[in-house]
Amino acid sequence: MPREMQENTLKTLKQGQGNGQVFNKQRMTIFPKWYVYNHQNPVDAGAAYEIIPGSDASNESKWNCFGPQCPALSGSFDLTRFNVSFWQNFEHLLWQMREMGVIADIILFHPYDGGHWGFDCMGGRNQSEYNTTNDKFYLQYVGARLSSFSNVWWSMANEWDCWNSHSCKGQGVSRDNGPSPVWDELFQELVAADPYRRMTGIHNGRYLYNHSQPWITHVSLQGRESETPQLRAFYGKPVIWDEVQYEGDIKDSWGRLSGEQMADRFWWGSALGVYVGHSETVLHPDMPDDDHQPLWWAKGGTLIGHSPQRIQWFRSLWEGNSSRPSFGAQTYSALNSSGGTFAYQMSSNGYVFLRFVQAGLWKVPLPTTAPKGWSVRELDYWNMTVIAVKDVAPTAQFVMLQASSAPYHVEIVSKSPTILEQLLV
Repeated sequence: MPREMQENTLKTLKQGQGNGQVFNKQRMTIFPKWYVYNHQNPVDAGAAYEIIPGSDASNESKWNCFGPQCPALSGSFDLTRFNVSFWQNFEHLLWQMREMGVIADIILFHPYDGGHWGFDCMGGRNQSEYNTTNDKFYLQYVGARLSSFSNVWWSMANEWDCWNSHSCKGQGVSRDNGPSPVWDELFQELVAADPYRRMTGIHNGRYLYNHSQPWITHVSLQGRESETPQLRAFYGKPVIWDEVQYEGDIKDSWGRLSGEQMADRFWWGSALGVYVGHSETVLHPDMPDDDHQPLWWAKGGTLIGHSPQRIQWFRSLWEGNSSRPSFGAQTYSALNSSGGTFAYQMSSNGYVFLRFVQAGLWKVPLPTTAPKGWSVRELDYWNMTVIAVKDVAPTAQFVMLQASSAPYHVEIVSKSPTILEQLLV
């Protein structure tokens, strides 16, 4: 992106929509994208590699191009010589993000090149003869330059299995937890290049990589929300919903969540014991065409959606509040009736959080007795309020709750004076 867009992105990460920081992790690519809403050559920032003299990319009229008519520049880059100014700028961005406490979840490879620059398949496009030499050299360089940043995480690839249909790195990839020889080889190279063993994951499309591999620290998940409890138990590793679709109004189904739906994804994930990521694809008015749309999802800049302030409020409820349990200190369960699941529950000593997925009057068991009883409160995630509903006797074993709609969020808190003081909103 142009330098002005980079600066606007950093400002938004720091200030949110004017009310302070909202997010503490940003997924970001190294290689540019050639994709819907994203057809431009990276003139200001340059590319990760030096341009070969006399190549198409050395022609300013071709390099300074905007729109799907731009000519392909594959073969214009020397994959043995890195563009130092690009990497210096990248490090400067990481440093600024570290200063504001934001994790840079760096996407090392992605399949949205389409052969335009050739960075997706640097070892050739023939899957059966793919050569990983250039990919390994790149990973050695990335590890040497960036692993010392304490705020760096690695995402080996975004929608890693898309290379199965786009050839090159997809050799042997066929199903969840199946073989993935090229990716296994690249992971081993990354591990060798990173002496600090930064958090490392890989983002799925159709298939799940084998997250039981020792180099995987967490599950970076797209979709499969209903399978999440089983995946947490199967892999025994933290789960992050890195893509839950986006708040927006573009024509593609993955970018048409309402602000309410996007904000609720965070409450839904918490009820299942997972972390959640946000993005938006809200169209800006008066843009001449799709490629000029400054969508946060792929370009950064500014946030104009309705969910960030609600997510900021959600975050404020959990941070700096010792009575709400940290992840890993509680249990999760699905509450069922004869008609199926009606709520998901997170509970620990003296605290219960519920996300109802069905409206109705429901019987909710209480985990323990509370010497001073329980306080039941509705959490209005859209209006950002906590509303007292009822008190429950100390000896109660269950409470009847009316979910007027779904989703519906409730917390049940022990009336211990300490806990109540900590939870006052």
